[in-house]
Amino acid sequence: MDDGLTMDVFKSFITGIRFDLMVALYFTLPLVLISLLLLIIFPKRRSVYNASVKFAKIYLPVILMLAVLFCLVDYYYFRFFQTHISVLVFGIWQDDTKAVMGFMFSSYPVFTLLIGLIVSWFLFYKIIVGKWVLKNKQLNTSLSLLNKSLLCLTCFFLVFLGIRGTIPFPDSFPLRIDDATVSTNTFINSASLNPVFAFKEAYVDLETGSVERDMGKIVEASGFKTVEEAFAFYKGRNINKIEPGSLFDETAYNEFLEKNKPNVVFIQMESMSNHLFDFNDHNTLNLFGALENELPSCYVFRNATPCQNGTIYSLEGLMVNTPRASVSQSPLMRHAFSGACALPFLQAGYSTNFITGARLGWRNIEQFVPAQGFSAIEGDAAIYKNVPGTQSNEWGAYDEFLFERMFQLLSNSKKPAFIYSMTTTNHPRYFLPDTYKPLPVALSLGLRQRCTYDTNVLIKNLISYQYANNCLGNFIKRVKASSFGKNTIIVATGDHNIHDLMNYSDAEMLQKTSVPVVIYMPDEYKPTYKVNTDRFASHKDIFTTIYNHSLSKARYINWGNDLLQQADSSKNFFFGMYDDYAAFNDDGACIISQKLFYKGKDKKNKLLEPAGTNISRGLDSLSRMANAYMVLANYYLYEENEKSKKK
Repeated sequence: MDDGLTMDVFKSFITGIRFDLMVALYFTLPLVLISLLLLIIFPKRRSVYNASVKFAKIYLPVILMLAVLFCLVDYYYFRFFQTHISVLVFGIWQDDTKAVMGFMFSSYPVFTLLIGLIVSWFLFYKIIVGKWVLKNKQLNTSLSLLNKSLLCLTCFFLVFLGIRGTIPFPDSFPLRIDDATVSTNTFINSASLNPVFAFKEAYVDLETGSVERDMGKIVEASGFKTVEEAFAFYKGRNINKIEPGSLFDETAYNEFLEKNKPNVVFIQMESMSNHLFDFNDHNTLNLFGALENELPSCYVFRNATPCQNGTIYSLEGLMVNTPRASVSQSPLMRHAFSGACALPFLQAGYSTNFITGARLGWRNIEQFVPAQGFSAIEGDAAIYKNVPGTQSNEWGAYDEFLFERMFQLLSNSKKPAFIYSMTTTNHPRYFLPDTYKPLPVALSLGLRQRCTYDTNVLIKNLISYQYANNCLGNFIKRVKASSFGKNTIIVATGDHNIHDLMNYSDAEMLQKTSVPVVIYMPDEYKPTYKVNTDRFASHKDIFTTIYNHSLSKARYINWGNDLLQQADSSKNFFFGMYDDYAAFNDDGACIISQKLFYKGKDKKNKLLEPAGTNISRGLDSLSRMANAYMVLANYYLYEENEKSKKK
């Protein structure tokens, strides 16, 4: 290696051995305890010994087969999400299980892997039962009691050290996931972890991820002394004692908006990748469809990231401003969040509608969404009922029929309307209605070289992406030409990047995570000044922007930036992906959990490189800003949880 990472690879290898040893000892601990009991208590009980050997011959093959299973799951999981097993893995039960299983069986060699597992179990069983490892010999009972005791103590101590993973000093901790950070290269860091440990961490996230019950722990990890100190740094003003209301701001009085309340349509687009925008070519690789003609009349923010890395988690982050997942699968599923995005519109006299092409039973949204200030929610059943000829796939009604129903809602609304929409079509396995005629999709050499997909799957993916953008473009065009086009604002963004289309290096961190933010505003609602669309943006900024340009004197929870403001006062933005929180600004980026910093290497192509020990003031400020945000967002969620307990 000539990039200075040779020593990091060695450190990762050593750390990986420690993690592997920890897991192996946990798995074999029952056998160790049985062996010690046989040695001390039952040295001459042949029947007990025989029973123990039989148990070991069953237990060991099962454990070894489970280890192989974890490795296989983690391998394919890493290929898709480019990370080890995380809390998303539990989506197979929380999601549309039938659809997920259909995707798995069509995309991966499930039957081949099952046969491999059976063969593995058979080989492990034959190896162990065949007495290559376990040999049913006479017990050695000749050791003295002193030697047996010393042997037991030594064994206990070595097992204790292995399970702990560290030498027990007063200020040391057992081996933790933080210890995997041995390099400025995130792939090298990920190589330290094994699938079983990653699964354990994912399960902990599932159990405790919705609400952090210890605010002291959050504050301490952030580097701030108190929540008030974090508030002062993030908001730029001091406060004596923080209260839930401290997080709220109010939009300015606007006489025009008082008299001309616009319709507002927010669209959460499935897998709307920002990076794919770079590959669009109208004649040969058309990824936009009708959207291409509408983008020039929109504000398009390309330096933008989602708040999470999964559909439901981004929906929750956008809808109720939660930094943690998943509240819709927690005791808070029916809790009315004070920071819900629909509330300012409901309080301003709007009709508030949530609509999706998915089934309303998906991820508990039929219980979660109505509590968040929505006067009506609709899923695929409503689209079937109101849009003749609706077609669907395993994930729900196709996007074109969803957009048709949204247009109906706008047309029939007797008062200003707020619509939150969630599309579903651009999702593996990439099925489309039989009436859709794709535009040209000829793979460019650059995309072909970058892609991890089989060519046929890649083309299906790109056509599905084209279809979704085409539906969005047709909707914007149709609204603009309608009787309510002069007073309807449309905002669209992706829930996350396409997960497994490409592999990304640390230099391409922004490309790996980014989604576009597209804002259409009628002329009368547009700012009179030039908007800087090159600035950074994220999900947390979207509703702050919407409120300030659609509502007068509206109270809303605010930790975002108005993307259409004239004075570009803050370019910090935040991207959250479970514990790998990353933040970006003009100086570069940082991964909060691993305390890794990256500086700009090629600003034109938005590439990064490790900052080393040369941490600029801008990067240091960015890190503190991201940590302050996490403190405030967790405080908000903590207070909402406490409020729910009192009901």
